[in-house]
Amino acid sequence: METGKEQDFNLEAWRAMLMNAHTQEEYRAVIHALPNLRKPLEPMPSINDYIVMPDHYQPLDGEVFKSLCQDHVKLFEKAIGLPLQDFLCNPDRLYITLTKAVPVNLHTTGLMNNGRTYDWLDVRSHYVGVDSDIWVATPYELEVQERLRTIIHVWLEFFCWGIDDDDSDSVKEIKQECLRDYAQLVSAAKR
Repeated sequence: METGKEQDFNLEAWRAMLMNAHTQEEYRAVIHALPNLRKPLEPMPSINDYIVMPDHYQPLDGEVFKSLCQDHVKLFEKAIGLPLQDFLCNPDRLYITLTKAVPVNLHTTGLMNNGRTYDWLDVRSHYVGVDSDIWVATPYELEVQERLRTIIHVWLEFFCWGIDDDDSDSVKEIKQECLRDYAQLVSAAKR
């Protein structure tokens, strides 16, 4: 994670203070002490700035398709709303995926637990995400996946998944930055 004041802030000490907060007032005081550590990510280039080869959109041959874990294929198809072969041949597959995915929420984690929601961690999943067995990625998709890794890291590290409207302004600001960064990925993936 890129930070502007990393040397001035001890994350482990702050995390220990947070864990030792016993009242709502103590918790809010610790949260308010959180400095704004995040620098916004650089704009993501549009997918149109990349050369996309037609062979990125070829269907899987029958033998390869049969070798995949069919339970993962079914989970993926249910979350995305398309048959896998149609999805893989769709030039807007990255955009479709990013618009279906929702922010990580540790209380109702994504696809593998409830079968209804494809979340940010699912996009990065080794089983049903970008560059998994069922989705061989293009170089651009790998770049988006790496950018998403950074967003997820910040989202989880700063408890953005559990922040309510009445919580600390500094954490809400980080949450909003993560959502803006993700919206930028979605926008860049649109053809």
